[in-house]
Amino acid sequence: TVLIPRGIYGVYTLRMQSDVTLHLEKGAVLRAARPGAEGGNYDEPEVNLFAGIQDHGHSYLANSLIYGRELHRIAITGSGVLDGSNYHTRQKGEPLEYILNRWDPAFPAKRSEKGHDGSWFGNKGIALDSCEGIVLTDFTFLIGGHFALILSGCKDIWMDRLLVDTARDALDLDGEHRLDIVLMQLVKLMRDG
Repeated sequence: TVLIPRGIYGVYTLRMQSDVTLHLEKGAVLRAARPGAEGGNYDEPEVNLFAGIQDHGHSYLANSLIYGRELHRIAITGSGVLDGSNYHTRQKGEPLEYILNRWDPAFPAKRSEKGHDGSWFGNKGIALDSCEGIVLTDFTFLIGGHFALILSGCKDIWMDRLLVDTARDALDLDGEHRLDIVLMQLVKLMRDG
């Protein structure tokens, strides 16, 4: 178990590992860091083998706030907050800024090319691909980018007591098996940035 105590933490891509629980204590905020401006960047987007065939929002997952691929027995729990904006750090009168971008990186000309044009950004909240044994409970997600939560090809999923407040997709499920969603609140608020 990785315990995140009360406080505000600016982070780039957190790569989940098998058999790990990420637990956000009450008052803990994992805040999306600004690409470049805070000393780093999100993981590089994948090569988009499906360019022109599918919405490439489903192709770029690695450049998310929290990312996992082909993992087993993972969990994100606790009453803390994942924040894709500057909500928790902005000064009085400062506008809300979407740090997790609501769009995808540049569209490649060829399917064998990188999924960006040399620069990229974080654009999804939690992206899990081909994972098994997932528990997501109790946390709040504020401004989740293009997709706050995307689970692709995952199985044995339990989601309970989540609050998602975002400007685009709150939850995208693609090819899931054995999924239980209990008391999940999805709130989609359209805001002008």
